Amino acid sequence: MANLRDLIRAYRFSGGVVTIEDERALLRAGTEGDGLSLVQARAVLMETAAASKLVLQSTLEDEASGFLETAARGRNRVSRADFQRAADLYLARTRGALTPKQVESRVRLIAERQRLQPAPAGLSRSRQWFERIALPVADAGVELANQDPFAELPQALNPPLATPSQPSPQPSPQPSPQATAPATAPGQPPGRAPILAARAFVLDPADSQSLGLALARWKAEIETGVAERVTALYAADAVLLATLEDDVLIGSAAILGYFRTFLNRAQLTVDFRPAHFWSDRTYGGAGGIYIFSWSDPATGGRLRSTARFSFVFRRGTGGWAIYQHHSSVTPETPAPVLG
Repeated sequence: MANLRDLIRAYRFSGGVVTIEDERALLRAGTEGDGLSLVQARAVLMETAAASKLVLQSTLEDEASGFLETAARGRNRVSRADFQRAADLYLARTRGALTPKQVESRVRLIAERQRLQPAPAGLSRSRQWFERIALPVADAGVELANQDPFAELPQALNPPLATPSQPSPQPSPQPSPQATAPATAPGQPPGRAPILAARAFVLDPADSQSLGLALARWKAEIETGVAERVTALYAADAVLLATLEDDVLIGSAAILGYFRTFLNRAQLTVDFRPAHFWSDRTYGGAGGIYIFSWSDPATGGRLRSTARFSFVFRRGTGGWAIYQHHSSVTPETPAPVLG
């Protein structure tokens, strides 16, 4: 396991972005080199990446997919403005590993896989704004959006997991299990150094501190058990993608209703593992792992559940407001997650 953790931590010295191709190689190194099960290797990858403040490309794909799904609101259409917002959020998280055009290509592919149609825009009310965006080129070293980094691992190591259904990814070459350095950056011709080497993302220390305080406030309000206080931390037009809720929750009323149910647990607490933060002039975010714990009414013992989280905050005159919150249960979690 130490070897796998070292391989993951090495990405701190090459920009801090782990591509889907690299995720697959790391999981192979964990299962074939360290003798871990796939679930164990995934847990080590998520935990070590969060502790090392690394960005997983698969997480960015999930966030962009969730954003577009929310923006469409059942209409199967995406506006030009919402498409650009999804691309801007994705780009801000890549720390310069991708160019704006490469990000737009990925977001277009995500939209098409969700069967979202581009809404007409401009004076001519045309869809050319969408059609002019080139799709990613599928060559060696380039991973297309929404591919499952675990899909090509042996079936014995990759049992079906309870995750939302997605279109089947296209086959791609098997990576080497002994990956000691990041693969070619997505969109780069094979054999060339990652774009990331020349462009670094710098987080303002003040933002890092204020975003950490925003998470601390969320934790404190959760532990009060008062749904109104928790909901007040969310923007009026916020989106909550909760693990135990089938619907996308949009706006204060829907979010309040969810928390009134979910906070109805005795002595509920939440603890964060080290989180990764990012920010730009409009948005900030945090991602990582959190652990919920509460009392079992039948036995009096403590139950716990571990989940991955992603918060997107929006700047305002009163500080950070939660604009989007996405939570997903980790595979090894034995009990249902609450967030």
